[in-house]
Amino acid sequence: MPAFRLLALRVAEALLTLWLLATLCFVLLRAAPGGPFDSEKAAPPEVQAALAAQYRLDRPLPAQYGAWLADVVRGDLGPSFQYPDYRVGELIAQALPVSLLNGLAALVLALALGIVAARR
Repeated sequence: MPAFRLLALRVAEALLTLWLLATLCFVLLRAAPGGPFDSEKAAPPEVQAALAAQYRLDRPLPAQYGAWLADVVRGDLGPSFQYPDYRVGELIAQALPVSLLNGLAALVLALALGIVAARR
């Protein structure tokens, strides 16, 4: 039973750490000057209001955080600001095979170099 308790404690610590990091990122992004739709040319106010409503930026900060956290828990990372036709999850899914392949290649290379270095 102690091993299960230790595992549960480690999982709880990991979840707490992830929550704290996610909350810190949310707060820092909201505290930074500017916004995702700032540009050299100012959009008409009705366009800015429509964009703010679409991305839920017109809500109070606690409501934004609650909705964002609920979406993240469900695995919905929302729409991409950079690529308006895509959701963040779709972009991650497209890049995941290449990232996994790069990670696997790095692991194999590190293991090979580590084994060679350990034999010397």
